[in-house]
Amino acid sequence: MSGRNWFITGCSRGFGLALARTALDHGDHVIACARRAEDVQWALGEGNNILVLDLDVTREEQIEAGVETALAKFGHIDILVNNAGHGLIGAIEETSTDEARAIFDVNVIGLIAVTRAVLPSMRQRGKGHILNISSAGGYTGSPGWAVYGATKWAVEGLTESMAMELAEFGIKVTAIALDSYGTGFMKAAWRAKAEIGAYAKTAGRARAMAETPGAYGQKDIGPAAEVVYRVTLEEDPPLNLPVGQFALKIGQSAASRFGRDLDRWASLSAGAG
Repeated sequence: MSGRNWFITGCSRGFGLALARTALDHGDHVIACARRAEDVQWALGEGNNILVLDLDVTREEQIEAGVETALAKFGHIDILVNNAGHGLIGAIEETSTDEARAIFDVNVIGLIAVTRAVLPSMRQRGKGHILNISSAGGYTGSPGWAVYGATKWAVEGLTESMAMELAEFGIKVTAIALDSYGTGFMKAAWRAKAEIGAYAKTAGRARAMAETPGAYGQKDIGPAAEVVYRVTLEEDPPLNLPVGQFALKIGQSAASRFGRDLDRWASLSAGAG
């Protein structure tokens, strides 16, 4: 399985960078994309097995050019990793329409745009694997993270429908719900400009925790990248994969809670005909 071609967005830091390194270490080829390609080039170096591209997922002309360049160099894309994304901390009332739209543009619309650009070549080959990077926040809500969480719930829903649409073409799709790791994600997350004192105990607490070193964990991202790499080797990979003990517990808890609600209100629901 060596020599596969990975197209990874959001490689300047965090999970995207760790996964790129893991793929390279296993002898694969990587198209590493980021808004500032020089940051990735510095981190990963140069070689025949790597192509570093300037790619902002909110700019479709860059996406199309990047995919064309990748296909010209490596011939095909085996694995697409939709990793580019941003966090946003703020209560619903604190979050402006522009702030909400901006994070959906990156986390959801950008994912759709990149996938749309890569799919024709995968369909023609009759194979491929798409990894949509989600979050434990895609399983359950959290005060102060409502709009960010909504983008990840959208990614989960997109992944499920995408898998149904693409199965007949031999293309696999997996949503990866990441745990909290020491990647600088919290520090880099956007903050809603408005702060309303009434939310000090909810969204305000989320803001404060994001500013506290180690509050969301400082675990090494390396093992998570290895787990995700292993999933791409599976003949029948999962549709949903929580990565990390916390993400697993959150997923299990969310599934149990949903089941309890269905069972408790089943007679009322069925009464609607």
